[in-house]
Amino acid sequence: MQLDWTIKIGDILTSFTIIVSVAALVITWTKDQDTRETQQANLVRSAAASVITKLDRWQALQLSLYQKLQPEFVITSEKLGEEYDIIEVRDYLWKTISNKRIQIFSKVLEEQITTSYIDLLAYFPDTRRKLLDLFQELNEIEERISSSFLGQSQQNILAFEGKEANYTSAMLGNALRSTAAQHKEEFIRKTSHVIAPVKAFLFDVIAKSNKQILHASRDSKTTNK
Repeated sequence: MQLDWTIKIGDILTSFTIIVSVAALVITWTKDQDTRETQQANLVRSAAASVITKLDRWQALQLSLYQKLQPEFVITSEKLGEEYDIIEVRDYLWKTISNKRIQIFSKVLEEQITTSYIDLLAYFPDTRRKLLDLFQELNEIEERISSSFLGQSQQNILAFEGKEANYTSAMLGNALRSTAAQHKEEFIRKTSHVIAPVKAFLFDVIAKSNKQILHASRDSKTTNK
């Protein structure tokens, strides 16, 4: 028996075709895998960007209180000029401020701002804790500043007690606008300060590579062991 060591051209072509086909398959699979990873990572980036937008929205909604109250300052000033009942005017303004705040709180709930982190949990589980802590602190700031605003607005009104003879509506209106401006600036300063670190975290998520994003949950578990 003799072995035929002759290599035929057809065999070479067949082998080459198989190699090319396998290589093409591997390249296609790799590209598909990269595409899937990119799409998945982009969803996470989009979720992080959405949270940033929601934080801006929360701040804008709260700040809208001071803008919405501008016409009410005029009405409050005119009511004092017409009736000059200090307590009634104070109660009217306080009721108006409280109603505006309730409307804002309802809007925050309606837009699901405080639960905007949900789509990030699978990859960055710490996001929940960060956002819960953040909103707790933000709500405490809002409560403190609103209470101060109510107290100062009351002082603005009470300051005109016994001064009916020289009163003009612009006096109380200007005092209330000044008080609102001061508290608005304080609100922006304090809320921006506590929001900044969370925004920095979210921008860092957006800037991460696909693999860093997709492996973030696993890496976090390894780090915490």
